[in-house]
Amino acid sequence: MQTAAPFFIIMKKVYYSDINFTVVPADFSNPNAQHRVLEELFGIDENEKVYSTAVEVYGVKVLYSKPSDYSPSLKSTLPLPSVVRYLIELQSIKDYNKLIAEYNKEKGIFILTLAAGEQLLIANGYKATDFGSVIYFILEALRQNQINPQQTVVNLYAAIGIDELEKLESYVKGVKICAL
Repeated sequence: MQTAAPFFIIMKKVYYSDINFTVVPADFSNPNAQHRVLEELFGIDENEKVYSTAVEVYGVKVLYSKPSDYSPSLKSTLPLPSVVRYLIELQSIKDYNKLIAEYNKEKGIFILTLAAGEQLLIANGYKATDFGSVIYFILEALRQNQINPQQTVVNLYAAIGIDELEKLESYVKGVKICAL
């Protein structure tokens, strides 16, 4: 008698670019307080549902919202803000200074994650209408955290021109363009 071979469904995580998120300590679990934080920061509607995704290596969770009528068929298919992906990827960078950023020119947004060693320093989103703003946010984040730009490689998810790439490279140790 032949038995059926087991099968597995592999769910790939889906990420989207958005700056309407915040990072909080992992033990910040009160749903009303979570909603209030996003309401104060981004003016979300009182009917929007708040979601959270834990990033255990840094002891944080990312809070974000979706419209109340949003209903994925499986919780595992819920698209996540791209900052979650970058927080997870920071761990794989071997350098002491770890910086992953995304610039979405079409949406006019910039997302920055920065860690020193195993300590998360920044996970934030900004409005950025031009690449000069992106360079400013990167350099200012490094300055505020007393990190030498010449000792930092920028891992950048973006579609940029050679002139923009060369401009950023003139300030930092290197730039690695990552596939979106």
